[in-house]
Amino acid sequence: MLLAPLGTTNPLIHGTNPHAMAPQLKKPLLVLDGAKDCLAKVPENSKLIYDKTPGSAAAPKWRVTITEGDHCGYSDCAGPGKLKCEGGEALGCAMLQGKTIPPCDQNRLVEELMVSWFFWRVVGDTSAAGRFSQALQDARLTTEASP
Repeated sequence: MLLAPLGTTNPLIHGTNPHAMAPQLKKPLLVLDGAKDCLAKVPENSKLIYDKTPGSAAAPKWRVTITEGDHCGYSDCAGPGKLKCEGGEALGCAMLQGKTIPPCDQNRLVEELMVSWFFWRVVGDTSAAGRFSQALQDARLTTEASP
């Protein structure tokens, strides 16, 4: 499961490069991204990782985009680093980001997707598949899946 992948932005995190490792992945994959994330841009990060991951019946993959999601929306919406993140994002995005989803709304969407997917794909709770499918119906999301 990837959340705001960093890819080549910082390949030294944990000594890995997600882009290089993606073709070797043989497990189910959930990639979450925000269309308004100007720091870990979708085409250069999450989309690239999704595209490079093979995907199969035994290891399906999903990429879920929060259409008005941004980088800081993945952090604790009420946490102590919120203002620092938003300040850095405003500077890094040259304040041209446009309207984004409120951070606590993005947190709730991400939590529902991650928890239901985890219980379904990792724990094996088949009832969680329905919760994951229901979460994907949210109008604020777009989805790509294979196979």
